Amino acid sequence: MKHPKTTHNRTIPRTNHSKMLIPGLKKTHKLSPETWKRRKAGLRFRLRESMSMKTSPDSDIHIHECILPARRGMALRMIVLFFVIIMAGAGGVYALRPGGGSTAASAGDTYQVARQSFDIVITSNGELKAAQQIELRNETEREGVITYIIPEGQFVEPDTVLVEFNREQLKRELDDAEDQLESTRNDLTSAKAALEIQKSENDSALRKAELVLRLAELELKKWQEGDLVAKRQELALRVETTQRDYERLKRKYEQAIKLKEQDYISSDELEQDQIRYLEAENASKTAKLNQDIFEKYEYPKLLESKTSAVEDAKAEIERVKQRNSSQLAQREADLAKREAQLKYRQERADKLQHQLDACSIKAPSAGMVVYSTSIDRGMRWGGDDGPWQIGSRVGPRQSVIILPDTSQMIAEVKVHESLTSQIKPGQKATVSVDAVGHEPFDAEVESIGVLAENGGWRDPNRREYTVRLLLKNTQSTVLKPSMRCESKILLQKVNDALAVPLQAVFNDAGRTYCYVASGGQYIKTRVRTGRFSENWIEILDGLQEGQTVLLREPKPSEIKKVNQDKDDKPDAAENKDNMPRKPMMKSNRPTKPAGQGGKMNSSSGSKPSGKP
Repeated sequence: MKHPKTTHNRTIPRTNHSKMLIPGLKKTHKLSPETWKRRKAGLRFRLRESMSMKTSPDSDIHIHECILPARRGMALRMIVLFFVIIMAGAGGVYALRPGGGSTAASAGDTYQVARQSFDIVITSNGELKAAQQIELRNETEREGVITYIIPEGQFVEPDTVLVEFNREQLKRELDDAEDQLESTRNDLTSAKAALEIQKSENDSALRKAELVLRLAELELKKWQEGDLVAKRQELALRVETTQRDYERLKRKYEQAIKLKEQDYISSDELEQDQIRYLEAENASKTAKLNQDIFEKYEYPKLLESKTSAVEDAKAEIERVKQRNSSQLAQREADLAKREAQLKYRQERADKLQHQLDACSIKAPSAGMVVYSTSIDRGMRWGGDDGPWQIGSRVGPRQSVIILPDTSQMIAEVKVHESLTSQIKPGQKATVSVDAVGHEPFDAEVESIGVLAENGGWRDPNRREYTVRLLLKNTQSTVLKPSMRCESKILLQKVNDALAVPLQAVFNDAGRTYCYVASGGQYIKTRVRTGRFSENWIEILDGLQEGQTVLLREPKPSEIKKVNQDKDDKPDAAENKDNMPRKPMMKSNRPTKPAGQGGKMNSSSGSKPSGKP
């Protein structure tokens, strides 16, 4: 199915092609089918041209009016363009002819040499930073989810809530920790009571053992000083009585024998005396035997028994002491364990409480709220998740908010290593901040970086130092960190010196020249230069006050040829027709003369500059 073609919402009909309005005719002319067929081949291209024309919807001009003028207009434009090219080429050839073109320079191309003063400064770019700032981090030991965050850029007072994290999980853990802490406190109380009981039992057991020892010692002493003495006396008495009885009965028996021989007694009486004699002899022997047995066997046995009882009592005391010490150590160890457990659980509860408190970050001092994502943005590889917002996840110890003290600002600028030797702390400077639309701030050099920084992968050979400039009188201006700034560090002042703009001096094979006006043309004049800045250069010799110099490269027809001294003759490298060399730009400015100031840095954003 074919659809009607449209051009700027105006439909091109596919029927009634025989009627067309031709521009220039006052009425409608009817075209024959043959004429329409010849023009049909170029209709699409012409219609595309016609589409680009913006016509009013209310216009009664039909779209076919554009066909014929477009064809005729294109041919006319091609003819005009051809003649313009021919005329431009002819003008260029005329201008390149020797002596062709105008030799008069405009007023903006010349400068009248005069004495003036200018500053030699180093111009460098950087950004603002707060002299003092506080970095606030996620102090919890887990990833936090932001539930509230203050809008960025606001100025806040101390103790203002800045960020809050989700705290439900921490509250549950804190409740469990407090329950365990209370249980541990009870266990500690029980351990302390058990220790006191153990001490009391130890004292009682020791007293009992000491009592047994004292009793054993008393028993030994009693036996040695009482029972033993009595026993020995008893045995000795028995031996002595039996011995005497034996001797008595022996004498009696001997007398009885004699009486028997004389028949004074009977045999029975003799026999009875003999029996009593034998019994007495046996009793005497038994008494001596008992005494010997006691001294040899009973006495050592009793002595050993009594002594052993004393030794056993002493040993029992040592065992009681050791047992008491062991049991007491167990109780003390249990108490120490409970105390350590209490301390651990107390620290854990305190830590959880601290982390719970850390879920709410408050401003420690007044300052402007800056999200850390705004500072880190573009400094790390990977995607950019944008600024912090509710639901953002913040890792442990991750920076969240920076609170810079904007009452005192510092400009950190990069200065090429070749220029840092001229910068000293305390030097005056000015800092311009385009974002605030304010006049330059007065500043002074606070410090110069210790180590140079390279230019990264873009320019690894570049070395720059970070110079910190302390801004003054910034309290009444709203300055913010990371604002781009431009600084001018004053190195030296050149007072009342003959100077020309830097573009008026040209360098050719180590020699410096100016083109001095003379009779409508310019003479190439060698000059000796001194100190220079970004815009001005001191002329020590070769020019006089009031002379006019050219501020651009002269055309060949503008150069006035004069006889040169031998010393001023151009080198072989010069063109034979005395063509001028390039003016002194960054790559061909004069090197720093001995004892002169000013030095250019062509490889970094830092460069010495001057202001008239």
